[in-house]
Amino acid sequence: MSVEYGAMLKPADVRITRNEHGDPVARIGETQIVLGHVLSVFPISNRGAFVSLRDLNGDEIAVLERTDDLDGTSRHIVHEELNRSYFLPRIEEIFSVTDDLNVITWNVFTDKGSRTFEVRDPRKNVRSVGGGRYIVKDVDGNRYDIPRLGRLPLKSQTLIREFV
Repeated sequence: MSVEYGAMLKPADVRITRNEHGDPVARIGETQIVLGHVLSVFPISNRGAFVSLRDLNGDEIAVLERTDDLDGTSRHIVHEELNRSYFLPRIEEIFSVTDDLNVITWNVFTDKGSRTFEVRDPRKNVRSVGGGRYIVKDVDGNRYDIPRLGRLPLKSQTLIREFV
């Protein structure tokens, strides 16, 4: 099997391992390609579907329709790479939200520990994705997840009501 860039791959057609440097490597037929990026078309709603495997130049090698059917090692590596690409701490409590010249500073506790970050233009960068879920994007491009606004402590809900 030769590699046709941009092709849709079946899980049986690809094996993903790591090289001696820890980089992910896709083996498609007899061809091995070091992966530069593993990206999802739906990183928020369905991270394991339609996963783009890209080379070191960022060119798409192939797309995996589903990662669930990959062999165990390949699936594990793909999920590690997706988690690295889409670091998305879950906000569990909001301690304070302050506005200083249209820069909103959030002081929160996440599943990854305490964080303080800034958000500009909250109407654009605090987005509802349905079902009471919100994604908050900070000035550095990092994203934070609020899976269910109604499940946050009442004080936290009160602090952010004007921004959602």
